Amino acid sequence: MEVVSAIFGPVLERVVKPVLNEIGYVFMYSCNVENFSKKVDRMKVMRDGVKERVSAEEDNLQVIAPNVNTWLVRADQITRVEERIMNKKPDVEKGWCKGWCPNVKLRYTLSKKAKKSTEDVVELLVEGTAYINFSRPAPPLQVEFIGHRQYVEFKSRKSNEDEIIEALMDDKVNLVGICGMGGVGKTMIAKKVGKKVKEEAMFDEVVMVSVGPKPDIKKIQEGIAEALGFQLKEDNLIVRANKLQRRVALRKTLLILDDVWAWLDLEELGISFALSKECKIMLTSRHQDTCVQMEAQKTVVIEVLKEDEGWSLFKERAGSCVNEPGINRVAQDVSRECSHLPLALTTVGRALRDKTQHSWEDAREQLRKSAPSNIPEVLREVYQPLELSYNLLEIEEAQSLFLICSLFPEDYCIPLDFLIWYGLGLRVLKNVNGLEEARRRVSRLVEMLEDRFLLDDAGEGNEKFSMVNYEKYVKMHHVLQDVAIYIANKEDDVLISTHDIEWPEEMAYERLTCISMVSDALTVLPERLKCPQLNVLRLQCNNATLKMPGDFFHETPSLLVLDMPGSFLCSLPPSLECLKNLRVLYLHSQGVEDISVIGELKQLEMLICFCSAKTLPAKIGCLTNLRVLNMGDTCIQKIARGIFTQLARLEEVYLINNNCIEGSFLREISNLRYLTCLNIQILEASLLHTNISFQSFPRR
Repeated sequence: MEVVSAIFGPVLERVVKPVLNEIGYVFMYSCNVENFSKKVDRMKVMRDGVKERVSAEEDNLQVIAPNVNTWLVRADQITRVEERIMNKKPDVEKGWCKGWCPNVKLRYTLSKKAKKSTEDVVELLVEGTAYINFSRPAPPLQVEFIGHRQYVEFKSRKSNEDEIIEALMDDKVNLVGICGMGGVGKTMIAKKVGKKVKEEAMFDEVVMVSVGPKPDIKKIQEGIAEALGFQLKEDNLIVRANKLQRRVALRKTLLILDDVWAWLDLEELGISFALSKECKIMLTSRHQDTCVQMEAQKTVVIEVLKEDEGWSLFKERAGSCVNEPGINRVAQDVSRECSHLPLALTTVGRALRDKTQHSWEDAREQLRKSAPSNIPEVLREVYQPLELSYNLLEIEEAQSLFLICSLFPEDYCIPLDFLIWYGLGLRVLKNVNGLEEARRRVSRLVEMLEDRFLLDDAGEGNEKFSMVNYEKYVKMHHVLQDVAIYIANKEDDVLISTHDIEWPEEMAYERLTCISMVSDALTVLPERLKCPQLNVLRLQCNNATLKMPGDFFHETPSLLVLDMPGSFLCSLPPSLECLKNLRVLYLHSQGVEDISVIGELKQLEMLICFCSAKTLPAKIGCLTNLRVLNMGDTCIQKIARGIFTQLARLEEVYLINNNCIEGSFLREISNLRYLTCLNIQILEASLLHTNISFQSFPRR
């Protein structure tokens, strides 16, 4: 027997077993094909993930490794093999002789192919795990070209839109200019065109950014990059421009530059028509000369609406009361006083919606008599009706919030919380008890301003506020901001200055009540700010070489709100302790490490401090009027004991980034009877068993 086994054993191994394997393909057909199909389904999911990552990396101008592209080619080949096998399954099931005899040859062929290919799929699955992440970059935010408010179609506007689109489709045209006076609807038309060309796939990507009267090239580049879904981390303008140029050249792109006031160097920005033949630009400007200087091959001038179109828009916004016999003729007069300007018609119409005849007659007289002498002729017809919208706000608090919004930079996304802090600090919110009531009040007032088109909903915003995500943002149109500043200067003396290299020359500073200075180029601050009546100071500077003199605040005893979002401070000036009446302090400067001097501000109610302080000093406990303590992402490592026992009026506490929460802190917090919002980081699970009821806080 041993001799027989020695002779026939190898024969069986080399002949019989392979034959059985081949026969097995016929009988294991269903199992092999099903197993192969399931493995391919898993591979398809992985392949799609790899493709998404490749797309994201290419959008960020990364070079894809050859082995990744080879893997994708092999994955596509296997997918095609699976499709061919699945397409032939009906023939297998059909068989021969009307189904009485199975198609053995086809079963064998498909089963063997599926079995062999399964091995390739398993290899791809193993290799593919190195090419895909468990997460991927979120897709870039899409521009909401037309807002939630109704867009009224007019024949004249449709003609403008068709003319612009026709120019954009012309291969000889790469830059289209849209010009007209402020408030005529240039931006709205640009959004409408952008929405249409995107929906009809005339362009792969449509990007819209605001330029403004004093353009910041870096900010514009960042806006374009963000919309395209990639990052510009470099500081060198030339490097940034080259990188942006390469990204724009990847796809057919329409770039909308909104609110261009003067010639803009597109090469410096990163746009070259010679290198990006698929890229086209559409710009809006109040100046026709700007379109000429930008060498627009096509310029479309947007005129005010026709009289009948203006009246139709006005009726749409003002409501059915314009049809009443006593109001109709007055309403037509008011509509004409708006000079058929869409922004004015919309704003005034909303302001007078469903008002009495006396209100309409009074509005007509105001429009006829209002003629501010210091406003340029071309904008006079804009200011008059917009000022009327302000005057017709029934609530004084809404007027105050409208003026407060003018203190922020153009196109700035203003968090609702900022309006709450300013409103409480300046005491413009009347008869409110607590921050929660103030939040509801401001929300209602903002809704009123949005409904009158005096503010716009900015969605989730685009400003960077460290780790804090505010619930709502609003934005003020730049024309409305000009009007608000004009109004504020009639009621008080307000200094609004942006992008200045030097502090404005001395004027009647003793009468100033508000100062808003926004500049990254400011080099020197005055030794002393001699403003005895100053209530608000907003100083936004990111110049690292700028120093704040130690005596800067010595002569600002009336300051109520101090807003310093700039990162130029290395330390807090000693004169800060002179601000005995200060109620709101917003500080965002990573250079500040010692905040002890803040403890001298006994009237402080809102402290929002983003800095590099490691300790919350005991002096903070002296702020017995404090209602909000928000340290943002400041990495607090030590909290002096007993602080929160003294801060009995606290309503909101934010200590988001810390590693010093102890049981004693939680016990102190638990005794704060007015606390409604507690946002802290607890690293030790055992502390959660501390005797404190978090359920008692409306906003946790």
